[in-house]
Amino acid sequence: MDVQVIPCTARPDNASAPGRRPGSRVALAAYASASGHPVPDPGRLPPFTRARDLEAAVWSLGMAHWYPGRYRAAAGSWLARMLASARAPG
Repeated sequence: MDVQVIPCTARPDNASAPGRRPGSRVALAAYASASGHPVPDPGRLPPFTRARDLEAAVWSLGMAHWYPGRYRAAAGSWLARMLASARAPG
């Protein structure tokens, strides 16, 4: 998942394609250089984005249990996004 964290932000409404944000190719190239791996094609990054989003949804749901005033709205947004993407074709 490290490869996906570098070029992405944690905003749940981020609709930009992974690897296509300004500076993200530079960040991916630096990561690849440091790790000894080739620079991944942006088309290979969406599964990592989905895993990161799922992690955020689960984490925010757990935090909403303990701090509902702070996390309930975010948890609802992340959960709705994950459910909508699970129903989307493709």
